[in-house]
Amino acid sequence: MSKVEESVEEKVFRAIDKRKEDTIKFFRELVMIPSVSGLEGDAQRLVAKKFKDLGMEVEMVEADEKQLRKHPAFFETLSFKKYGYEDRPNALGRLKGVGGGRSLLVMAHIDTVPAEPIEAWKHPPYGGVIEDGRLYGRGATDPKQGITAMVAALQGILDAGLKQKGDLLYTTMNEEEDGGAGGAFTIIVQRGVKADGAIYYGSPPEPAQLPETIGVGVAGAGLRYVEIRVHGEMAHTASGAGVNAIGKAMKIYKAIAKLNEERQKRITYKLIKDRPATNFVISTISAGNWPSNVPALCVMQARIAWPPSEKTENAIKEFEDAIKKVVQGDEWLREHPPEIEYVSWMAEPHEQDPNHPIVKMVMRNTEHVTGKKTILRGGAAGTDSRHPVLYGGIPTVAGWKGVGGGSHSVDEWADIDTTILASKLLALNILEWCGHVS
Repeated sequence: MSKVEESVEEKVFRAIDKRKEDTIKFFRELVMIPSVSGLEGDAQRLVAKKFKDLGMEVEMVEADEKQLRKHPAFFETLSFKKYGYEDRPNALGRLKGVGGGRSLLVMAHIDTVPAEPIEAWKHPPYGGVIEDGRLYGRGATDPKQGITAMVAALQGILDAGLKQKGDLLYTTMNEEEDGGAGGAFTIIVQRGVKADGAIYYGSPPEPAQLPETIGVGVAGAGLRYVEIRVHGEMAHTASGAGVNAIGKAMKIYKAIAKLNEERQKRITYKLIKDRPATNFVISTISAGNWPSNVPALCVMQARIAWPPSEKTENAIKEFEDAIKKVVQGDEWLREHPPEIEYVSWMAEPHEQDPNHPIVKMVMRNTEHVTGKKTILRGGAAGTDSRHPVLYGGIPTVAGWKGVGGGSHSVDEWADIDTTILASKLLALNILEWCGHVS
């Protein structure tokens, strides 16, 4: 059961229900603003205005690349390389408490992946279409459902005439899809935000949405993007000469695929049950410039990920050793070794103590509000929740933001009723964690 008094809970829930149409209007408006990684500014300004309307003190925090570079965990994201950080603020709102309670940071990223191919969508990705209780659009569930729940939760608390004792901080962050250096990393490391606890709304399936249970996320994977440049020797294809870079690269591809298969049998993690705990996958290949030319260069990109149960140095060593073994067994590659470069995403694995009071509270209140059992999840993907845990010393749990689907795919959707339910859950968590007075 929730530790918030039943009468207070009922009053807040009624207030949230009364504002349902306002909540839907904001949700639609937010989804209708494109906010692909690198182009988050317009959506952030809408959220900042809403935070101000809720009585929050609002800062627009732009990443300072020069300052961030001093931290060993900083890396250049793909969106930074393309757009820089100008006009890409993170919205940070603070509602001061009356005193005597714990502070809470609630985090959600605002950026999305691209919507293309748009012609594949049944509903336009930025049309804000509602059908059968679902709001369709890019970012509907990943991540704007969580932002909507944040706004509705605080509005309900205020409408019920309540004030929290501890400070409440809200932040919507950039470029989570790209690694978060200009987003959550900026908020925690550059801005130096501190709190007694944090709730993070991330991307499914971290935590997983299963029919019979609701996942509560307490861990994230280590992750690197890697570029492998394999050299050959150009010649006319009719000459019988040259060294085909694709053929040499395929030897490396096969070795990594074999390593991945072996690791997925060997590497496990206690909170990952329905998928592999590790993934070493070569996911892009580019080579050649003309059908009559033997290609002299083949560039492969890989995403390698490992769970908190494995050390970063071990995972990277296994990846590099597999490539070295191929090189040692090939005369051409020994003389012309491939170049390995780690690009963009650079995440360290993290674990939050599942026995921390904020984790216990979120699990208990989730079960109370939804009527479903909760399970601890995490460790299969990199998430922004690592930043407060690793670099801010803030106990952080990834919470439930409602039911949705189609994340990173076409016809992404979010269920409206469960979004409202998630806002009630967040309101309870705020009132219990921060404390409250009428």
